[in-house]
Amino acid sequence: MKCLFCPVFRWQFLCYYDPTMKIKSLFFFAGMILFTPFFVSAYTITDNGGECGSVGTWNQETKTCTLGGDVSGWFHLASDGITLDGAGHSVLNTATSTGILIRNNKDITIKNTAVNGFTYGISLVSASNVSIENNIYQFDTSKEAGKYLEKILEDGDIILIKGSQGSGTNKIRMEQTVEEIMAEPEKAGELLVRQGEEWTKR
Repeated sequence: MKCLFCPVFRWQFLCYYDPTMKIKSLFFFAGMILFTPFFVSAYTITDNGGECGSVGTWNQETKTCTLGGDVSGWFHLASDGITLDGAGHSVLNTATSTGILIRNNKDITIKNTAVNGFTYGISLVSASNVSIENNIYQFDTSKEAGKYLEKILEDGDIILIKGSQGSGTNKIRMEQTVEEIMAEPEKAGELLVRQGEEWTKR
């Protein structure tokens, strides 16, 4: 078992994640011990398919896992040379910060996948030669979209940011996305639209 995440509460506790049972367990120590389990799905894909069969089909020749529908949970792509093909389906957050994790692996492709509701849609840790094709990321706010872009942008990248303002509760403020990725955000007031006090309070 390993600790998946351990937020800080007033009480001391231990948080364990068992990848074989897919159960996250919280143990609180506050005079008495309480046990509160809840389920989180984690799918590890390896060069023999791993848990691909639980969510889709595995092609051993191409080392490709193709999703058969939307998946609630997160993925760990844990071998070199594998492909995750979402086939237009979504990976949906169920209480974790990362949707797809690649750690210490290379030559991996992620394509045709919508990654929804995670802080980090795709997290690369000591990974190389990762191809990300035709994927869709969804964010609750324009600022969140900008923060995600900031993490993945590289020198020489060209970004087109475009959106309609919308109305009512569906306000899309793309200048907020741009501000997050500006090299000199302190110049937003002179370079971006809608930077007056009335707008910045919205």
